[in-house]
Amino acid sequence: FWGRSSDAKTHREAIANVPQALVADVMNEGLMQVQRWILDEKLSNAVSLLVQVHDAGLFLGRDSELHWLIPEMLQRIVYPVDFGDKGVMAIPADAQVGKRWSKAKPKAGLEDGLKDWKG
Repeated sequence: FWGRSSDAKTHREAIANVPQALVADVMNEGLMQVQRWILDEKLSNAVSLLVQVHDAGLFLGRDSELHWLIPEMLQRIVYPVDFGDKGVMAIPADAQVGKRWSKAKPKAGLEDGLKDWKG
């Protein structure tokens, strides 16, 4: 944190860093669970994990397999964190699908971008 240690803005940045780091760690654990499943079930010809992007995973999958792959992956990517007597935190997951890694837009050439997956 590069601000002055006496500045309230610097304090807020430091406090916000912990929850953001926790989300990235939880995502990593969830992605590892999905990757283990892909390897154990020998599914790498149907889907591949490409990259973790802070609070998301980017996958490449066969269109014909998404109807059953996505529900399985969404179930496995949730990684509950037990905070003892404070309870368990489980961040829900959702998916987007598309042929390009940008939001779908009603503009020529951009219609095949990411859209919410509804099953």
